[in-house]
Amino acid sequence: MFTLSTTVHNRYNTALIYVGILEEIRAELIGEAMDNRVYISEDFADQVEVVFPTDPSELDDDAVLVTPRELTPELLTALAANILGTSVKHITVEEVATPATTDTLAGLVDRVHHTGPEVARIIAKGTVEANNTSPLMAVNPAAMTERELGRLWQAASMLASELPHDTADEEELEVAVKMATSAVEFSALELERARIYRDVTIRVAVAKGLSGANVARAAHVTRQRVASILAN
Repeated sequence: MFTLSTTVHNRYNTALIYVGILEEIRAELIGEAMDNRVYISEDFADQVEVVFPTDPSELDDDAVLVTPRELTPELLTALAANILGTSVKHITVEEVATPATTDTLAGLVDRVHHTGPEVARIIAKGTVEANNTSPLMAVNPAAMTERELGRLWQAASMLASELPHDTADEEELEVAVKMATSAVEFSALELERARIYRDVTIRVAVAKGLSGANVARAAHVTRQRVASILAN
């Protein structure tokens, strides 16, 4: 996983930072260029082709597709310089060390969203906790792999972007808390609705002849819980 950062010396006149594996950063840069109608030099046509492949049916009979060069930090730096209208000396590509920790994630949040260290740690810790509610997705917060860090970064970045900015007043903070509370209440209602539908399905399955043991195994509940559902 890498970060690509720039100084303010670019076409947007603001410091920028991109986070992800090299291929993800390339796709983001080229996608932004397309959205903003920024010309990309023919020198990087092979990289554009990777992100936006040409339909073979649209090629001339004698056309030959160029084999794309392997993406390296150096090539990505040159591509970014072209797209962002700056010099390579104003761009830095750094590899994020892994195994990573919650502090690593917090550092990325702070760098990109300028939350400040304390808020960044709160966001990072909460993101890991939310992720680890699913046993299949759980990570070791003290030893995250590159793939795990990338997945958690996407979630943490989205959360940070939805929270009040660093100059938010009390009213904005209260609105944010109310919205988050509404989301919890809505989720609780959805969970209750899903539970009711599950119980209905269990009753129908038993009525159709499925054994209590098989129902319990499929529903990940005890036989006693199945009996309780059937009794209501």
